[in-house]
Amino acid sequence: MLNIFNRKNKKPKDDEQGLRIDFFQEEQWQGLLDESMNESVFLFKHSIRCGVSSMVLSRFERQMRERNKNYYFLNILANRDLSNWI
Repeated sequence: MLNIFNRKNKKPKDDEQGLRIDFFQEEQWQGLLDESMNESVFLFKHSIRCGVSSMVLSRFERQMRERNKNYYFLNILANRDLSNWI
């Protein structure tokens, strides 16, 4: 039986640590918009309870590593109001 909805919380590897920027305040939004004027900005809204979201996050992180791009990460369960605001 495949366990495709495995909810293990894997810690990022040392080389992945610098890619993720946690997004949890409305005040960060303007900085993100300013940054987007010069280059693409990636914001991943993630539900830790959703298996599909976990699978997509894994693929997304791999692509960010391959492109050596930072991305913003928003845990929608822990930051419901902010997620709705966005």
